[in-house]
Amino acid sequence: MAKLIWKITGYLGDKSIYERVVRKGALSQKAMVALLQRLASRHLSEDEVVSSSLKKDDRDYCSALEIRRNYGGRDALMTTGSGHYYTALVERAETKPPTRRPVRGRRSIA
Repeated sequence: MAKLIWKITGYLGDKSIYERVVRKGALSQKAMVALLQRLASRHLSEDEVVSSSLKKDDRDYCSALEIRRNYGGRDALMTTGSGHYYTALVERAETKPPTRRPVRGRRSIA
């Protein structure tokens, strides 16, 4: 069975500026949402962080820390901020194929 990972990537515009992989079992989806919000908040002013924490129907609400979810196919989350943004994708862990060693001591039968 393939192991699953969260692949977290940070972007500035279309340029990748950060990448980290964690075991999927280490973070629930709810915890990953909070982690993405923490990463995104590093690029906001204090007022923007406060405004992003208000209820959506408040007149001072800012959507800079909202998270979009992919509801089709694989698990994917993305922050909605402009400029800097972060994604988290669930992927199969890359594994190296086993190394084949020559078997010694075998005799071929002719």
